[in-house]
Amino acid sequence: MSKTTITNCFNSGKISVSAGTAGGIAGACMEGTSTINCCYNSGEIVSGGNGIAGTLYITSGDSADVHVEKCYNSGDLNGGVGISNGSITRNCYNSGDGAYYGISNSSDFYFVPTIQYCYNIGTLSGDEACAITYYSDSNIDHCYFLDNKEYATHDGALFANTSKLSIDQMKDQTSFSGFDFDTVWEMGKSDYPYPVFKAIYEDLP
Repeated sequence: MSKTTITNCFNSGKISVSAGTAGGIAGACMEGTSTINCCYNSGEIVSGGNGIAGTLYITSGDSADVHVEKCYNSGDLNGGVGISNGSITRNCYNSGDGAYYGISNSSDFYFVPTIQYCYNIGTLSGDEACAITYYSDSNIDHCYFLDNKEYATHDGALFANTSKLSIDQMKDQTSFSGFDFDTVWEMGKSDYPYPVFKAIYEDLP
Protein backbone atom coordinates (compact mmCIF):
# COMPACT_ATOMS: atom_id res chain seq x y z
CA MET A 1 0.00 0.00 0.00
CA SER A 2 0.98 3.68 -0.37
CA LYS A 3 -0.51 6.89 1.07
CA THR A 4 -3.34 5.00 2.75
CA THR A 5 -5.44 5.32 5.90
CA ILE A 6 -6.78 2.15 7.53
CA THR A 7 -9.17 2.56 10.49
CA ASN A 8 -11.31 0.17 12.57
CA CYS A 9 -10.16 -3.05 10.91
CA PHE A 10 -9.15 -6.42 12.28
CA ASN A 11 -7.87 -9.81 11.23
CA SER A 12 -8.52 -13.05 13.12
CA GLY A 13 -7.50 -15.59 10.48
CA LYS A 14 -4.13 -17.24 10.00
CA ILE A 15 -1.85 -15.54 7.48
CA SER A 16 0.88 -17.62 5.86
CA VAL A 17 3.24 -16.57 3.07
CA SER A 18 6.20 -18.42 1.62
CA ALA A 19 8.19 -15.29 0.74
CA GLY A 20 8.08 -11.52 1.12
CA THR A 21 6.51 -9.60 3.99
CA ALA A 22 3.37 -10.29 6.00
CA GLY A 23 1.28 -8.16 8.34
CA GLY A 24 -1.94 -8.69 10.21
CA ILE A 25 -3.48 -5.52 8.74
CA ALA A 26 -1.28 -4.74 5.72
CA GLY A 27 1.57 -6.65 4.13
CA ALA A 28 3.79 -3.72 3.10
CA CYS A 29 3.94 0.04 2.58
CA MET A 30 6.22 1.41 -0.11
CA GLU A 31 6.03 5.22 -0.02
CA GLY A 32 4.20 8.27 1.26
CA THR A 33 2.48 8.85 4.59
CA SER A 34 0.02 6.21 5.75
CA THR A 35 -1.91 5.71 8.98
CA ILE A 36 -3.21 2.60 10.71
CA ASN A 37 -5.57 3.48 13.55
CA CYS A 38 -7.78 1.43 15.89
CA CYS A 39 -6.96 -1.95 14.33
CA TYR A 40 -5.96 -5.32 15.71
CA ASN A 41 -4.69 -8.72 14.68
CA SER A 42 -5.46 -11.90 16.60
CA GLY A 43 -4.53 -14.38 13.89
CA GLU A 44 -1.30 -16.35 13.67
CA ILE A 45 1.16 -14.94 11.11
CA VAL A 46 3.77 -17.16 9.47
CA SER A 47 6.25 -15.97 6.86
CA GLY A 48 9.10 -17.65 5.08
CA GLY A 49 10.26 -14.24 3.88
CA ASN A 50 12.22 -11.41 5.41
CA GLY A 51 9.60 -9.44 7.30
CA ILE A 52 6.63 -10.02 9.58
CA ALA A 53 4.57 -7.77 11.87
CA GLY A 54 1.37 -7.83 13.87
CA THR A 55 -0.02 -4.88 11.88
CA LEU A 56 2.36 -3.76 9.09
CA TYR A 57 5.94 -4.39 7.96
CA ILE A 58 8.02 -1.89 5.96
CA THR A 59 10.85 -3.22 3.82
CA SER A 60 14.31 -1.75 4.46
CA GLY A 61 15.00 1.15 2.12
CA ASP A 62 11.37 2.07 1.48
CA SER A 63 10.51 5.74 2.01
CA ALA A 64 7.15 5.13 3.68
CA ASP A 65 6.18 7.24 6.69
CA VAL A 66 3.73 5.09 8.65
CA HIS A 67 1.92 6.09 11.84
CA VAL A 68 0.37 3.26 13.87
CA GLU A 69 -1.85 4.27 16.78
CA LYS A 70 -4.27 2.47 19.09
CA CYS A 71 -3.53 -0.95 17.62
CA TYR A 72 -2.70 -4.28 19.19
CA ASN A 73 -1.51 -7.72 18.24
CA SER A 74 -2.50 -10.86 20.14
CA GLY A 75 -1.63 -13.32 17.37
CA ASP A 76 1.48 -15.50 17.46
CA LEU A 77 4.29 -14.65 15.01
CA ASN A 78 7.27 -16.64 13.76
CA GLY A 79 9.65 -13.71 14.25
CA GLY A 80 9.50 -10.07 13.21
CA VAL A 81 7.93 -7.26 15.25
CA GLY A 82 4.88 -7.30 17.49
CA ILE A 83 3.29 -4.15 16.06
CA SER A 84 5.10 -2.38 13.19
CA ASN A 85 8.44 -0.94 12.13
CA GLY A 86 6.84 2.34 11.08
CA SER A 87 8.02 5.85 11.88
CA ILE A 88 5.57 6.43 14.76
CA THR A 89 4.08 3.73 16.96
CA ARG A 90 1.92 5.18 19.73
CA ASN A 91 -0.60 3.72 22.19
CA CYS A 92 -0.10 0.11 21.04
CA TYR A 93 0.54 -3.23 22.70
CA ASN A 94 1.64 -6.74 21.84
CA SER A 95 0.45 -9.80 23.73
CA GLY A 96 1.20 -12.35 21.02
CA ASP A 97 4.16 -14.74 21.29
CA GLY A 98 7.05 -15.38 18.92
CA ALA A 99 8.15 -11.90 17.79
CA TYR A 100 11.83 -10.96 17.85
CA TYR A 101 11.03 -7.38 18.90
CA GLY A 102 8.06 -6.65 21.12
CA ILE A 103 6.79 -3.42 19.56
CA SER A 104 8.86 -2.09 16.67
CA ASN A 105 12.18 -2.31 14.87
CA SER A 106 13.64 0.17 12.41
CA SER A 107 17.04 0.83 10.89
CA ASP A 108 18.45 2.26 7.64
CA PHE A 109 15.08 3.85 6.87
CA TYR A 110 14.40 7.53 6.22
CA PHE A 111 13.39 8.28 9.80
CA VAL A 112 14.30 7.80 13.45
CA PRO A 113 11.32 5.88 14.84
CA THR A 114 9.22 7.15 17.74
CA ILE A 115 7.64 4.63 20.11
CA GLN A 116 5.40 6.05 22.85
CA TYR A 117 2.85 4.73 25.37
CA CYS A 118 3.27 1.10 24.35
CA TYR A 119 3.80 -2.17 26.19
CA ASN A 120 4.79 -5.73 25.39
CA ILE A 121 3.67 -8.72 27.41
CA GLY A 122 4.24 -11.37 24.74
CA THR A 123 6.95 -14.03 24.95
CA LEU A 124 9.72 -13.21 22.49
CA SER A 125 11.91 -15.52 20.41
CA GLY A 126 15.37 -15.37 18.85
CA ASP A 127 18.87 -14.85 20.21
CA GLU A 128 18.67 -11.05 19.85
CA ALA A 129 15.10 -10.61 21.08
CA CYS A 130 14.37 -7.16 22.56
CA ALA A 131 11.38 -6.14 24.65
CA ILE A 132 10.57 -2.94 22.73
CA THR A 133 12.92 -2.56 19.73
CA TYR A 134 16.46 -3.50 18.72
CA TYR A 135 17.92 -0.09 17.91
CA SER A 136 18.68 2.32 20.74
CA ASP A 137 18.61 5.38 18.45
CA SER A 138 14.80 5.19 18.57
CA ASN A 139 12.78 7.81 20.45
CA ILE A 140 11.24 5.65 23.18
CA ASP A 141 9.03 7.18 25.87
CA HIS A 142 6.64 5.72 28.46
CA CYS A 143 6.95 2.10 27.29
CA TYR A 144 6.79 -0.99 29.46
CA PHE A 145 7.64 -4.66 29.14
CA LEU A 146 7.41 -7.87 31.12
CA ASP A 147 10.43 -8.59 33.28
CA ASN A 148 11.28 -11.83 31.46
CA LYS A 149 13.48 -9.50 29.36
CA GLU A 150 16.15 -7.34 30.96
CA TYR A 151 16.25 -4.39 28.58
CA ALA A 152 14.10 -2.47 26.10
CA THR A 153 16.84 -2.55 23.39
CA HIS A 154 19.80 -4.77 22.56
CA ASP A 155 22.44 -2.63 24.28
CA GLY A 156 20.59 -1.88 27.52
CA ALA A 157 20.11 1.83 26.79
CA LEU A 158 17.86 3.70 29.24
CA PHE A 159 14.85 5.73 28.13
CA ALA A 160 12.53 8.18 29.87
CA ASN A 161 9.82 6.49 31.93
CA THR A 162 10.46 3.13 30.27
CA SER A 163 10.93 0.06 32.42
CA LYS A 164 10.30 -3.62 32.94
CA LEU A 165 7.37 -4.70 35.11
CA SER A 166 6.48 -7.86 36.96
CA ILE A 167 3.30 -9.68 35.98
CA ASP A 168 1.55 -8.23 39.03
CA GLN A 169 2.70 -4.71 38.15
CA MET A 170 1.32 -5.22 34.65
CA LYS A 171 -2.12 -5.62 36.26
CA ASP A 172 -1.80 -2.33 38.18
CA GLN A 173 -2.89 0.87 36.42
CA THR A 174 -0.49 2.98 38.47
CA SER A 175 2.46 1.16 36.87
CA PHE A 176 1.77 2.77 33.49
CA SER A 177 2.93 6.34 33.99
CA GLY A 178 2.00 8.57 31.05
CA PHE A 179 -0.81 6.36 29.73
CA ASP A 180 -4.05 8.28 29.16
CA PHE A 181 -6.60 6.33 31.19
CA ASP A 182 -9.20 9.07 30.70
CA THR A 183 -9.73 8.77 26.95
CA VAL A 184 -7.50 5.99 25.52
CA TRP A 185 -6.84 3.18 27.99
CA GLU A 186 -8.65 1.22 30.66
CA MET A 187 -7.68 -1.86 32.65
CA GLY A 188 -8.94 -5.13 31.23
CA LYS A 189 -11.13 -7.71 32.87
CA SER A 190 -10.23 -11.01 34.53
CA ASP A 191 -9.51 -12.81 31.23
CA TYR A 192 -6.99 -10.10 30.28
CA PRO A 193 -6.23 -7.89 33.33
CA TYR A 194 -3.79 -5.56 31.56
CA PRO A 195 -4.32 -2.20 29.82
CA VAL A 196 -6.67 -2.32 26.84
CA PHE A 197 -8.30 0.32 24.66
CA LYS A 198 -11.60 1.85 25.68
CA ALA A 199 -12.93 1.93 22.12
CA ILE A 200 -12.30 -1.69 21.12
CA TYR A 201 -12.21 -3.67 24.36
CA GLU A 202 -15.46 -5.43 23.50
CA ASP A 203 -13.76 -6.89 20.41
CA LEU A 204 -10.91 -8.56 22.29
CA PRO A 205 -10.63 -12.19 21.18
